[in-house]
Amino acid sequence: MKKRRKITRKRKNNTTKVLASILVLLIFTLSIALGILFIQNQFENKNLRHTLGKGKYAEEKIEKGFEVLLVDNIPTIKIKKETLQLNSSLFTTDEQEKIKKQFVYNIYSQKDMLGDLYKDGVFLNELSDFNSYFSQSSFDDEFITLTHPNTEGLPLFIQIPYNNSANFINFVFKDKGFIADTIEDAPEIKENPIEIDPNKPMIALTFDDGPSKKYTLEILNKLNEYNAHATFFVLGNRIKGNEDIISAIVDSGSEVGGHSWDHQYLTKVDDEELDKQFNLVNDLVKQATNGRYSIKTFRPPYGAVNDHVKSKSPYPLIMWDVDTLDWKVKNKDKVIKNILDNAKDGSIILMHDIHGTSKDAALEVIPMLVEQGYQLVSVEELLTAKGIPLENGKVYYNAR
Repeated sequence: MKKRRKITRKRKNNTTKVLASILVLLIFTLSIALGILFIQNQFENKNLRHTLGKGKYAEEKIEKGFEVLLVDNIPTIKIKKETLQLNSSLFTTDEQEKIKKQFVYNIYSQKDMLGDLYKDGVFLNELSDFNSYFSQSSFDDEFITLTHPNTEGLPLFIQIPYNNSANFINFVFKDKGFIADTIEDAPEIKENPIEIDPNKPMIALTFDDGPSKKYTLEILNKLNEYNAHATFFVLGNRIKGNEDIISAIVDSGSEVGGHSWDHQYLTKVDDEELDKQFNLVNDLVKQATNGRYSIKTFRPPYGAVNDHVKSKSPYPLIMWDVDTLDWKVKNKDKVIKNILDNAKDGSIILMHDIHGTSKDAALEVIPMLVEQGYQLVSVEELLTAKGIPLENGKVYYNAR
């Protein structure tokens, strides 16, 4: 009898030990789970990203979390010993240009709310230095926020999703094969948009070789008076000191096109010079408009093109079907007669805004053409309204 009691007691002891072991294992497992939850909570509370913003990467996990620290007063991403500053280092040159353009467009879109701040152009200082222009940056759970300082105490900022930054994607998703989303171009700013009826006749007046301090603004004012647009094909070496004229053209809704740097025959220059003649004028137009406008069309000096020039052109090449010969005849009445005798629906008319007689002819012929029922539009507006696609390197004489 005593022996049976000993066996029963021994079995109870073994059961107690098993239960204790299970309890210890449960407590250990629970501790691990709570530890993981704590780490994840700390990860999120410290703004350490574990998913990438919006877009097609939203569900992709970043294997290694990163810290955001202040290094020399600049917010900086840190993964182990590697760092990436949250300033211009975060964006490619192309991305920076698009961000600046989008920022200016955003401000323009809020001009009624900004009032005098917009009118005074406080935000339109030199845009060439990205870090100076956006002197403050911050990090949140989804965006990098770039802030432009101003004297009015009103924060002017733009938020860029991380999946728009190629450098961010390459830094955080190293060797994962992800590709950043492309930042979309902001719409062009046009202060004076006009309603264009594609079923009514239209003409594009074009003016070469400016801008001219004497005459361009007079022509522009007459266009504005009649709710009309035109295209001004400008020379790069005449932009400096005339930036206000370039801005006025853009603000009016008219078009600024390129006409080379210094009016050389493009068929006679080497590729390096050709690149300069095509692109330097656009760089100066962008500077003159604080990054909010880029040229879309180009007129080769003398109308000189060949297959090589076409293949190298980053723009549609715009010619004309009505040559007023204003540079040659320098007679207001002859220029007006030439236009009225030859213009028809879809015409592109060649004039120059550097001659007084051409200016006088433009001031008289603009109301005449409007009275005849023509819509006066830019080259880009003309071709678009006629359903003709603009293609780089292609030559256009009219919209018919």
